[in-house]
Amino acid sequence: EAGAVTLDATGARLVVELPGLPDPPPLPGGFGMALGTPGGAGLAVSAVIDGSPAAVAGVLAADAVTAIDGRSTSGWTAVDAWQALAGRSAAAFDFSRAGTEPRRVRLERQRFFPPLR
Repeated sequence: EAGAVTLDATGARLVVELPGLPDPPPLPGGFGMALGTPGGAGLAVSAVIDGSPAAVAGVLAADAVTAIDGRSTSGWTAVDAWQALAGRSAAAFDFSRAGTEPRRVRLERQRFFPPLR
């Protein structure tokens, strides 16, 4: 049974066909946001995918992520956050945004497709 490995990178996708490789298990879906540490200070949302659970919940790029499930993210990198979320189908994120009150948003992983433009 033929299979494929897909490697995603910023702005590009490479699909490698490998004969005999089984099809990968379905992806669990996602929260629909990318995390980063802009300027090396604090965990923040670096991008939100249109149509995703994060977008529907009103999360915006540049929102600071101050806690995940009540655990402070102070000093965390994006890798720390995704490791804490690995295998989880839902999590509560505490976001702060300049000029607004901090808020907690519960997001569930979902399969979604960004709208076509």
